[in-house]
Amino acid sequence: MKTMIEEGKERIIMEWKPKEKHLCELEGPYECEDCGGHVMLDATYLDQVEKFAYCPYCTMKGVVKEEKTRDIEMYIGYQNKTWETRFVSIPLSIPEDKIEKTATTIAMSLFYNSPDTFDEVAFIGVYHIPEIEEAI
Repeated sequence: MKTMIEEGKERIIMEWKPKEKHLCELEGPYECEDCGGHVMLDATYLDQVEKFAYCPYCTMKGVVKEEKTRDIEMYIGYQNKTWETRFVSIPLSIPEDKIEKTATTIAMSLFYNSPDTFDEVAFIGVYHIPEIEEAI
């Protein structure tokens, strides 16, 4: 690990190591209010360490606001002609007309060709969207 001084600020330069997705419980995406960059954060970090994070794009420190979510049930079809359902969490603030797209995007990032899934993924889709009253 190296330390670098930039404009009077000390910045640590380190190597990020890939981690298997099933070993992390990712939350987000969160958006930096300063630069608009998006990040996913490990829920265990948020629960056990800090409720703030540094933006990797502009290095601003930001408080992670807890937002109520709803779990969307997704179906995942595999090349071997089997399927299963899994859940993804999306913020309650997502407009109704964008729920399916948001949930599918998150599911693709979590499950598509992941070592956590049963076989090679052929398709992902929304199986069930709970009513807002069910989610609260």
